[in-house]
Amino acid sequence: MEKDGTSEDLGHMMAVHPTLSEALMEAGLNANKRAIHIVN
Repeated sequence: MEKDGTSEDLGHMMAVHPTLSEALMEAGLNANKRAIHIVN
């Protein structure tokens, strides 16, 4: 699977809990200092 996008896009497209998808969502949001389960 290929997708041209940013880490913010990744953070918004994954929202299933609790799975690998959640980890990818957090990583995308954390790259932009917006993670919800990690101290920013």
